[in-house]
Amino acid sequence: MKKKIYTLQFLNYLIAMRVVHYSKNSIIFLPVFFITTTSENYLNLIYTFISLCLISSAGYLFNDVKDLATDKLHSIKKFRPLASNKITSNSCKILAVFLILISLSFSLAADIQIFYLILSYALLSFIYTLLLKKIVFLDLIFLTTFYVLRLISGIMIMDPPITIWSISLGFYFFLTLGSIKRLTDTTSNIEKHSSKIYNNFSIKLLKILIKILIILMPLVFYFYLKQENMVFSSTKMGIVLVTSMFIFTL
Repeated sequence: MKKKIYTLQFLNYLIAMRVVHYSKNSIIFLPVFFITTTSENYLNLIYTFISLCLISSAGYLFNDVKDLATDKLHSIKKFRPLASNKITSNSCKILAVFLILISLSFSLAADIQIFYLILSYALLSFIYTLLLKKIVFLDLIFLTTFYVLRLISGIMIMDPPITIWSISLGFYFFLTLGSIKRLTDTTSNIEKHSSKIYNNFSIKLLKILIKILIILMPLVFYFYLKQENMVFSSTKMGIVLVTSMFIFTL
């Protein structure tokens, strides 16, 4: 009986940690499409992936603790482990601290630059949860930044040159996908019955932004290839963009 209870508790913590979202961190493996590297770098990519997964779980736990009162009133979020009293706030806090420490340890095992990147990711995540997640459009910018940081971490391990053009293209692409996803979430039946931060006016602006981003994407992609002197073939880049789109929408 006790074994069954412990198993259920373990599963509840895994749900609270959002392990199903770990696939989003596989973005860091996209540079593998472009570069032949050493087995050591592949190992460091795995370390970085684990570090990102753990730090993102810590962020989710911190977010659930902060939003506990409102989650209890939400039609869907009230079934989350913490909101439904299946786990406690104190245990989530302790687990979050533990995950942060383990995450930083894996990042140090990968590379000192990855350590600083993961630390920056954690700080931005907590600032986002505390201050910025309720601010229209700024929330979208920060969510896009988190995806770009994932991509940069993979590039840093594979050690090709990181240019402003590659970062800009990544930001542009994820901003476009993020805007579409935000519009879908905001206008869904679930969000209509929750305390959404996007009103009718901001939704109209979001729709205009999406149209502009989609129209300009071929031009942005063209200038990227031109400035990068076709370092990456368009075929490979197409694979990366399609893969990113799939990962982003999971």
